[in-house]
Amino acid sequence: MVRLALILALLVAGTTLARVSPAGAQPVRTVGPYTVAVWFASTPVYPEEGNALYIQVTRADGTPVLGLEQTLRLRVGLPNQATETMPLSPERDRLGVYRVDLLLPRAAPYSMTLLGRIEDTTVHELFVTGRDLDKVIVRERQYPKGSAYVVAFTFGLYLVGLAYLVARGALHWHRRRSALSG
Repeated sequence: MVRLALILALLVAGTTLARVSPAGAQPVRTVGPYTVAVWFASTPVYPEEGNALYIQVTRADGTPVLGLEQTLRLRVGLPNQATETMPLSPERDRLGVYRVDLLLPRAAPYSMTLLGRIEDTTVHELFVTGRDLDKVIVRERQYPKGSAYVVAFTFGLYLVGLAYLVARGALHWHRRRSALSG
């Protein structure tokens, strides 16, 4: 009985820990007296699909830092390739949260560097997809809408053709057998 209770307790603890696993957690960095959190608007992240990267900046006491769209930028790039520096846009309904709209062209590890200043503090923080942020992954193969009807129709035609050939062969066999016996 004790063994069953212990196994049950371990099972409950394991499922609880699996739910709060840091694998999908947003990276949080301390930059001077500020806390910077970064996350994607929607996950999983697919190439060639619009997504946004959110950046939240707060002071040590948790109050949001405003006006950073003038002093911070996000540099996005692939390792050893061209980069693009983008401005931040403040989120209207969430103070201290900024947004950068992204359209990542392919599944790859992207480097996202937050550059500039938070008040008097210089910022140069690197976040990498697949390490700090969610991976950019290839979407599973999807069939177009209505393809099931095309498959069903084609299969139906195949069955009708097969039935025709079987009936034609049976009729030929029957006529040939009648001619031989009669």
